[in-house]
Amino acid sequence: MAPMHTLDLFEWLVENGGPVIHYRTATELAENVINVDVESLKCKLLNSEAVKSWLDKLQSHEVRVEQTKKGLLRSNFFHGGRDINIEVVLPKLSQLGIRAGMTEFDDKTVSWREVLVEAQRTSFEDIYLDDDQFLRQVYLHYDRQIVLGASLALAGYYDDTVQRHLRDRLNLIHKAITQVGYDIYEKPGEYNIRPKKWRNHILKWKLYEDGNIRLPFIHDICSFTVLYEKTSDKTIKDKIDTIIQWVLQPNHQSLLYNYGYIRCPHGLGKS
Repeated sequence: MAPMHTLDLFEWLVENGGPVIHYRTATELAENVINVDVESLKCKLLNSEAVKSWLDKLQSHEVRVEQTKKGLLRSNFFHGGRDINIEVVLPKLSQLGIRAGMTEFDDKTVSWREVLVEAQRTSFEDIYLDDDQFLRQVYLHYDRQIVLGASLALAGYYDDTVQRHLRDRLNLIHKAITQVGYDIYEKPGEYNIRPKKWRNHILKWKLYEDGNIRLPFIHDICSFTVLYEKTSDKTIKDKIDTIIQWVLQPNHQSLLYNYGYIRCPHGLGKS
């Protein structure tokens, strides 16, 4: 059997694949290469059972807040493994070929994009009033910026708000790891914390003093792939490369899997 050429392979995928394979092949692998009706393929994609099911899971932020108030949901619908959590549903829809610019998708993400805009306006000036407020700020920042910003970027959104988030995270993380290397913990025994096993893994205060943890999470790494592809700025690419190399070194693998624990102004909380 003769080997299949690239064009033949594209045509075979469009002819034999399902709606997702049809659409993604035509728009990502073979754009302007094969002659297909992209709008027809998009219509079939949007009407496929998988896409309809996952779009149904993407409820507005307001709906999720109301469901939480009624006790129908846990309060955290950003981070976690449930299929309705934003860090699951947005990347899943992206894998299915649903991207920014599709009206049906944009209508469902508008409230989430507004959450990111509002989160960037949040002031950190009052976070030291008490430990509860400090912890709330840390988790709000993680959910509403780190998780949400990355999820939107992976779903194809690259407006000013998303770009600002990506660049801010890049600069903060790059500066932090350049300064501390892998020396991210306070001196052992610096704080008389119980249980004792926590004492050697308390993150340095300067790595999160304003509620913004300056270490790379998987969300950051994934979102930086978008920034790397979109930008032509060599400085930005070099910073991303530096962070990736930092993560890949054996010294990073020896760090606690979740980096460690954060110290509140008057107590301790887990990162």
